[in-house]
Amino acid sequence: SSDKRPEAAEKLTKLGDISKELGKMWKALGEDEKQKYNDLAAQDKERYQRELSGHQTDGGTSDTSSNTKEKATATKKITGKSKSKSKRKTITVKGKKKPRGTTSYLMFCSEHRPTIVDENGDKLPLGETTKRLAEKWRACDDATKELYAQKAKEKNDSLVPA
Repeated sequence: SSDKRPEAAEKLTKLGDISKELGKMWKALGEDEKQKYNDLAAQDKERYQRELSGHQTDGGTSDTSSNTKEKATATKKITGKSKSKSKRKTITVKGKKKPRGTTSYLMFCSEHRPTIVDENGDKLPLGETTKRLAEKWRACDDATKELYAQKAKEKNDSLVPA
């Protein structure tokens, strides 16, 4: 589809419409023309399998997400920019990703979410619930926030194996 995409994009601007047009173009192709693309896909799959087996023999795993930190570092070295917008670091413990820790605000929300209901006692939509929880959090004094910070720290400490 990458060689036909410019042709479809000339007529259309929305990604969904371009994809639909490419689908129609694919259906209109004859078997001989489709076979050319199927052969290319098969060759690419073989290349991928060779690279994957070479990676695994070098001590890697088939889980390509395990090298995200190395890939991000390599991307940063090449482009001078970090690929990820997140400032949180992923911590690995013996090859396994440590679950992200919780925050004091999340601890507060998990405790108070059941109490956020409308006049009839029914649950509110997610957006409204979140808005009300944020208002309650902003209204908390520092001592209350510190209490939830301590609860979050205890929970996060329990996630890290000794």
